[in-house]
Amino acid sequence: MSLRVVSEDLWNLYVYAVWSALNRLLPRETQEKIRDLAGEIAYGEMEKELNLEGIKDPVDMLEQIAGRLTQLGYADFRYERLGPDEINRYMTDLSLRDCPNKLRKEGAVLPEPSHAMMWAALKKRGLQSIRIEDPPDPRYGMKEGVPPEQWVFRAHEKITPQ
Repeated sequence: MSLRVVSEDLWNLYVYAVWSALNRLLPRETQEKIRDLAGEIAYGEMEKELNLEGIKDPVDMLEQIAGRLTQLGYADFRYERLGPDEINRYMTDLSLRDCPNKLRKEGAVLPEPSHAMMWAALKKRGLQSIRIEDPPDPRYGMKEGVPPEQWVFRAHEKITPQ
């Protein structure tokens, strides 16, 4: 399969437009259901492509998904294991740069494609990922005066049974 590169500007513009429209037309609960179902559908396709059923360790599975998303140009991922079921997930160089911030300002549900696929992968195995609310760390996320390619997003998560 050859990989065709679509400009980040178009990707950002269209994803923003679709999710802004959903925000204007649908209740928040319906938007969340759309995001989650889209994650399940996308994960189902990726599961077949990467043969993920055979991976027993959930963090290994998430790393495989992240690796494929990195290959596809979505973002760069890095995992730090804090324990057998606790991780820090770092995302840098996101291809959706201004879209999430614009949607956040509108109060819209964020599409969060990588998170939605990873949550769907865990859900299919009877697991869930719980974000642990650490005190905000100013080193992470979007900061004024810092170019988007230097933004770092971190999720501190614990994987537990549903």
